[in-house]
Amino acid sequence: LSYALHPLALGTPVSLWVGIAAFGGLSARVAELIVWVGTLGLVFPMASLALLARAGKISDFFLTRHADRRWLYPIGLVDLSIILLLFRLYRAPPAIWATVAAGIASAACMAVANRWIKASLHVGGNAGILLALCWVEGFILWPVLALVPATIWSRVALREHTPREAATGLVLGLLPTA
Repeated sequence: LSYALHPLALGTPVSLWVGIAAFGGLSARVAELIVWVGTLGLVFPMASLALLARAGKISDFFLTRHADRRWLYPIGLVDLSIILLLFRLYRAPPAIWATVAAGIASAACMAVANRWIKASLHVGGNAGILLALCWVEGFILWPVLALVPATIWSRVALREHTPREAATGLVLGLLPTA
């Protein structure tokens, strides 16, 4: 269940759905953008974390230790900057910019909070992206928000986070998107 609720596993198809809807449908231009964002948005951070784990700079690929997270935010900043440049080049519609701005605000809040608490990025990421989906598609999809409590349960049951850390992730994932 934890792998299925990982923000990349859950967030990637939801992001594709939101993005395609915001662009007004799938075209060759949108497909090209998806390939670029997918490559740079997924491969770059994952490869960076894998290399850091292999070099012994972080405990593991999942950033289990609180101290490991200091690497995540600079990697994410570079990644978001590249993605923003791509959105600019492809003239992304306002809905995309609003969603990305919410993600950046959430990530900034998480980076600050991480100095004191290991806020759950899984919970925050899923809460934010699922709420964005609901805003784009309307009330018909609000039941997908049930995946957020499932994510909280998973993170706490696996002892990756305390209830307080999961709650912090929830708040920091929802507020910027709301």
